[in-house]
Amino acid sequence: MNPAFIILVILGAIALWFLLSFLFVPLGKLISKIWNDTMHETKKDDTNRKEKQEP
Repeated sequence: MNPAFIILVILGAIALWFLLSFLFVPLGKLISKIWNDTMHETKKDDTNRKEKQEP
């Protein structure tokens, strides 16, 4: 294989890595927020069920 092609592929992969990292940070924040909201609602629902079951 041509060494110049290998270098270009490696440089392209590195550039793609840095470009996508800017996309994954906001995506991770969004998923984290959704997860935390879901856990909060689940715990709130469990507490409400326990209060309704106790006389």
